[in-house]
Amino acid sequence: MSDVMWRNVFGHSLYQIIILVVFIFVGQGSLTPSYTHECYDYNKALSTPPVYEYAPCNLDQTTGTKTSIYNPFYTKKLYMDEKVLAKWAKTTTVVGSVAPLKKADFDQNLLNDFSCFVYLQSNSGNCDELKKSADWAKNVILPSEAPLMTGTAKLLHFTLVFQVFVFMQLFNQFNARLLEEGEFNIFAGCTKNPTFLFIVVLTFVVQILMVEVGGQITKCMPLTLV
Repeated sequence: MSDVMWRNVFGHSLYQIIILVVFIFVGQGSLTPSYTHECYDYNKALSTPPVYEYAPCNLDQTTGTKTSIYNPFYTKKLYMDEKVLAKWAKTTTVVGSVAPLKKADFDQNLLNDFSCFVYLQSNSGNCDELKKSADWAKNVILPSEAPLMTGTAKLLHFTLVFQVFVFMQLFNQFNARLLEEGEFNIFAGCTKNPTFLFIVVLTFVVQILMVEVGGQITKCMPLTLV
């Protein structure tokens, strides 16, 4: 390969690594709900604006003292299967006793967001508008009440990373056409190669279908523009 090709290969590889690292480690909590911590510091979560900082789960219903509050998005799975639902149903706030989690044991902002997250997987609408409706309270649910095999925030996060990765490869197909020094227009001559255009379009269509309609087969969650 020429020096220009080597430069392009390593340059684009470094670019992809940086982008993926950002989406993987920064995307959670900014682009998608944070799902790695089961509980947050109670007092900081109630501050304005709320600060979600990890704290060991320690709710004591016998004294009413709370040092932490539950995160409804917490999960290690892509789907809320029977084990996940059972885990939430068995979670107790009093050691050695049966004290199932109540809505008050969760951060209320996150619980509303979680309920809307679940609701929109089988309905249409906008979370901000839905939560303003007079009858929204009836749609607020606990994690243990979510429909079986509901997609989790982790599934959304991984789908987003997958989508970004594939589209970087798609656009790199155009970049890879520049082999000589001084070439900058990546679209020059594209219409002269119908096979190339067919592959680009096919890649795009297959990727969209995998994400939007693949479901549990491709382990993807449909994405929206916002």
